[in-house]
Amino acid sequence: MSFFNALWQFDMRPDKVFVLPVLLGTGFFFLLAFLCGGLPVLRAESAYLRRRKAFYDKYALQFSGTVLFAWCAALAVILPTAAYFLPLPPVPTLRGLGDPRNAACTAPALLALLSPLLWLAYVRSRTALHRHRAARLFIGLSALSSGLLLFCLLTLLLFFVQHPYISLLLDENPGAALTAALREFAGNTSLWPPAAYFFFNGPAAAAALTRVRLILLRNKDDYGRDYYVFAARAAARSALFFTAAATVAAALLFLSLSSSTAPEFSQKPETVLLLAAGGLPAACMLLHLACVLDANPLRRKTGAFGACFLQLTAFCLQLTLLINTYPAA
Repeated sequence: MSFFNALWQFDMRPDKVFVLPVLLGTGFFFLLAFLCGGLPVLRAESAYLRRRKAFYDKYALQFSGTVLFAWCAALAVILPTAAYFLPLPPVPTLRGLGDPRNAACTAPALLALLSPLLWLAYVRSRTALHRHRAARLFIGLSALSSGLLLFCLLTLLLFFVQHPYISLLLDENPGAALTAALREFAGNTSLWPPAAYFFFNGPAAAAALTRVRLILLRNKDDYGRDYYVFAARAAARSALFFTAAATVAAALLFLSLSSSTAPEFSQKPETVLLLAAGGLPAACMLLHLACVLDANPLRRKTGAFGACFLQLTAFCLQLTLLINTYPAA
């Protein structure tokens, strides 16, 4: 049954229809920005090493601040939502942390603690390690790698959480389970579009958030007009590229599902949701493109806030459309 018909036919609780998808979509939007949003930081660092221009160093610093903000926002949204809507899982005791059966949840939990600490160390090391660029770069690469590794583990868990063979291995041998999951992922091309979709949405969200933070932080960190012109254009360029890549991945995802899912396990896409899910990213890209082409991108304050809001809304709508059209996918 279609999404809007279900709203009229059943007495559905508002939190199940609107609040849950919006909260989960918002939480995952910030979570992906934290896990995968550090890629533009790495690009800015590499550009600084080649050109030795201070603009790239300051941009990497402020963009990494967005990554940390995304982590705090993700926790603020996901934890209360999970506590309200989902049953609490059993917490492993300290004695059982060394048990191989608990490694499947212990390793991601440790990465979830380590990654924000590394990003915080990277931000704080700008002054302490100003003359030790190699050490600071190593901390930044470690922070990015830990976030990407956590993204890979969570993605594999999402793909294979209902796989009976993987579930059995997770109870007995997590190392073998991870190897089997990676091997199956590499050989199953139908899993690549959703992985690419989530991956590209991370830097796109982080870049859109950075455009907003540049506006809000200008009075606090006044690095000069020329820097903010450079940073606004760089953030808009990253947001434009990764939003386009995420949109292409979303289209490939729906095409692959429509060709591989049996008719009894899918339904016709809701027209309104389909148009909105495709039109909002296009509007975001136009707003980002306007900032890139403008001689004075600092004037695009409304466009920066609007693009960020539309990007978040588009992500929530795309998840709703995906779940509603392919509930058994």
